[in-house]
Amino acid sequence: MKANVKPQRPQSRGLAAVWQARLAMLVMINVAQLWILSAAVEAALAHAVHSTGSARHCLRYMLADRT
Repeated sequence: MKANVKPQRPQSRGLAAVWQARLAMLVMINVAQLWILSAAVEAALAHAVHSTGSARHCLRYMLADRT
């Protein structure tokens, strides 16, 4: 049995513009989230460097094998 399926028509310009705007919003939201995450990591590293006294010691601590 063959289903009654209408052939796909090309999307109208308005609908395509809506999808394009949605995609642009998702990209902007993801970029903002990455920016916030990078700021949090930078703040944590700055705190770690400040509390240990040197960046070299902080880096050595972060890269140390903890197994």
